[in-house]
Amino acid sequence: MTVTIVDDLAENLECYQDLLSEEFVVQPIQNPLDLLAQLKTLQTDLILLDVHMPELHGLELYERLRLEQPFTPVIFLTGDGSEETIVKAFNLGVEDFIVKPVTSAELIARIKNKIQKSIERKSQTLKFENLTIYLDHQMVQVGDQIISLTPSEFKILCIFARKPNKTISREEILKTLSADSRTILSGNIDTHISNLRKKISLLKFKIKTIKTLGYILKQEQ
Repeated sequence: MTVTIVDDLAENLECYQDLLSEEFVVQPIQNPLDLLAQLKTLQTDLILLDVHMPELHGLELYERLRLEQPFTPVIFLTGDGSEETIVKAFNLGVEDFIVKPVTSAELIARIKNKIQKSIERKSQTLKFENLTIYLDHQMVQVGDQIISLTPSEFKILCIFARKPNKTISREEILKTLSADSRTILSGNIDTHISNLRKKISLLKFKIKTIKTLGYILKQEQ
């Protein structure tokens, strides 16, 4: 397991490396801008972040890294235990915020816990061609791009991803959507399908209409 640690103080990085190197492969980064430069290609199981750094504030760094690494677990480890900072962090979606001092045993346990949960989440995915559907997050990725879908669009796409190259009837789609809402009308399906086609345009497979039968997710000729 690999842990990337971002802290502007060299002595802190050395300390973390001493504490964690027996359990993890440690990647120390002193300049937060270096992390930004590596985000597209960064291979790591978890990122440990400081809050106050001169080149880039840790919370701003978190916002920017989430655009490229939406599912990599992040733990903040800082000496700033102020309510203002903690509230800002959790409002941004930060899952774990540790105020120093912390024992090595607790830190290691928290890191392992976050990595394990991340592994479990990754197992709850549908993959098809360059499409990845994260079921527990209700998030969709086409290539490197995160796609925003409505709940209905997400459910329809899951149907297609589970049955590529197979015709899906309007009745099957309507039944899936109506399970959560009695107000779904047959005519709404056309709107959902039209919007979905636009949003997954980067996918090499396209949703095609099969007259009188329904729809099919099929490779574009």
